[in-house]
Amino acid sequence: MRFALATGKSLPSVFFPQAVSLSGFAAFGNNVYASASAAGTVYRIEGDRGVEEARLKGVSGLTVVEGCLYTVSMTERDIYVIDPRENWLPKPFGLAAQFRAPARIEMLAEGSFIVSDGEGGKLACVSPDWKTVRKVAELPGADDMALDWNRKRLIVPVAKENHVRVYALRLDDSPGITGDMR
Repeated sequence: MRFALATGKSLPSVFFPQAVSLSGFAAFGNNVYASASAAGTVYRIEGDRGVEEARLKGVSGLTVVEGCLYTVSMTERDIYVIDPRENWLPKPFGLAAQFRAPARIEMLAEGSFIVSDGEGGKLACVSPDWKTVRKVAELPGADDMALDWNRKRLIVPVAKENHVRVYALRLDDSPGITGDMR
């Protein structure tokens, strides 16, 4: 379901060609993007349809920073930047050996990334230069996550444990998260 923000009026649903299931959403400026893992496609929502912007096998979570999309591929096991100034071609970070099936990605304020890898049993922090990966929490089954910037928290639902874990964000010289706040 869609609604006009100004009026609250109901709008037609968005159609995504070849999308079986959508696995990630992100917004930047006036654009909203969606990823469809099975279709291997990143869409930009334009009115009542999804317009294909990029193709990437196994694309999952999305985040947008200064107009660039950052995403993970569960099948290619890597993190990618997709820059519209470079024809929307996914560029890998080159970290596939560090992950088993990364599912979600968020960027922290200083430029590092938090990545969930439920199959690999961890939350990881990737340095801003894309060279260092640190495990910041042992967490099997952590496939989704969200940032609460107001409270500086990372919220991680863990389906295998049937609960949600909440971590404090640490934004110092060694960015990441501190212990589960349950």
